Amino acid sequence: MSATHRIGADGGLRVLPALNDGQWVDAWVSTLEQESFADFEMGNHFTATHPTSAFVNRVMLRALTPDGRVTVMNRDATIRRNGAPPVARTLDRPGLRVLLNEFFGFDLPEVDRLRVPTFPEWA
Repeated sequence: MSATHRIGADGGLRVLPALNDGQWVDAWVSTLEQESFADFEMGNHFTATHPTSAFVNRVMLRALTPDGRVTVMNRDATIRRNGAPPVARTLDRPGLRVLLNEFFGFDLPEVDRLRVPTFPEWA
């Protein structure tokens, strides 16, 4: 598998682009200046706990595999392998559990009771 990330300089910034569907897109930018601990603490707290945070209201996963990648956004999974057209799956709870086992390498029985606020049938 070829490299999918590289770090470069753009003026005073450090940029981490990622290869996504054959195109490089900027995924992270930093001045590398010292950051305040409070900024990270507040941002992480919001991301992990606030009722409007995407990470509280959605299922978001990505796994790189030896021959491609698997992406899950809510109940939609996209499997890319060896440059072939992507394969789409719509997941129910048992399907998500199978996908986690198959592509992420672990079994998570709690998926059977997973609550996702944006899916009324999973609430």
